[in-house]
Amino acid sequence: MTYNLPIESIIDDYMDGMGTKRIADKYGITKSCVKDRLKKEGVYRVFTPKQIDYKSIVADYIAGESIRGLAKKYNVTRETVRKAVRKWLNKNEKQN
Repeated sequence: MTYNLPIESIIDDYMDGMGTKRIADKYGITKSCVKDRLKKEGVYRVFTPKQIDYKSIVADYIAGESIRGLAKKYNVTRETVRKAVRKWLNKNEKQN
């Protein structure tokens, strides 16, 4: 089955840094479909590490924002947020 997908929009989203899971959710398709279409179009993204503002993540967490909300806000995984918070907690425990 072939879907009439907006491949140009999918490519733009991907090249702008959106992950394949988020693209799949946005267009109502599977992650593997996104990967297959990108591969078929010859689209590859060179990995460049994100510059993550850990200090702001922790500050927002302390201010009461949820892990899920922070992950979405900073375009990182929930695990990245958890690690930032854990690292901050461990650092503060050692100082006390």
